[in-house]
Amino acid sequence: MEHIFYNPLVNLFLFFYKILFEDFTLTIIAVTLVVQLVLWPLSIKQYQAAKKMKFHQENLKKVQEKKASGKQLTVEESLMMSQALKSYCASCITPLIQLPFLMCLYDIINKVAQGKTAGFFNGIAYNSSLHFANDYKFNINFFGLDLSKTVFNIGFGNITSIILLALMIIATVIAQYYSMKISSPQLFEKKNKVQEIDASTESKKKKKNTVEKAKEPNMSDEIAKTSEQMTKVMTYVILAMSIVLPAALSVYWLARSIFVIILTKIQQKYIIKEK
Repeated sequence: MEHIFYNPLVNLFLFFYKILFEDFTLTIIAVTLVVQLVLWPLSIKQYQAAKKMKFHQENLKKVQEKKASGKQLTVEESLMMSQALKSYCASCITPLIQLPFLMCLYDIINKVAQGKTAGFFNGIAYNSSLHFANDYKFNINFFGLDLSKTVFNIGFGNITSIILLALMIIATVIAQYYSMKISSPQLFEKKNKVQEIDASTESKKKKKNTVEKAKEPNMSDEIAKTSEQMTKVMTYVILAMSIVLPAALSVYWLARSIFVIILTKIQQKYIIKEK
């Protein structure tokens, strides 16, 4: 794990810190961008898998209703359910492959924010040009905000730092939520409420029958609900982490979310064109 993920990221961090005027904030942003570009092909595969699930949505509902009624599924219908499940599994497994990179980068930033000197990283550096004095402390100042501080120990003496940290946390939560929403295509379309209001008596009867069928377990709806819940849960987790952990990690999450949004927009427009 160290030789495959951690050590290369440490060297990448030291390299960017050297060339970016020994600025910790710029280094976080640069390393985060490189990691996201490396992981981008996996993100594209995840997005493609989610789109396949959306494509199979309508047919999958019909197959689920047929299966719930006890009818025998055809070979094609069974195959379609299998493909839908594979697409869902692919969309879930892909983010897990990214975790080692993200955890290692997260650990490096956290160690620096906690006051680890350059001597801690010198032994990992591949080249002597990346060495600093053993007692060298990284510059973790961001417009007067000490990035090692949290909401609980920032103090009330510096109003500017408090406002900057609060804005950073708010921006991080918003960017995180939006990045998760656009990077996972919705698995089902919302109903048209206008049509429901103008429905005739006959339509209302059909709607009643549909509601009764809807009570039965439906795979596509369950997947959609799970995806929506995960988005909300992850947003709350990032909010809690931004409050409890050093501000440097908010810089990382904010930069990562922004890059995810930008790369997703690019892949939607030029790589996986939306219909």
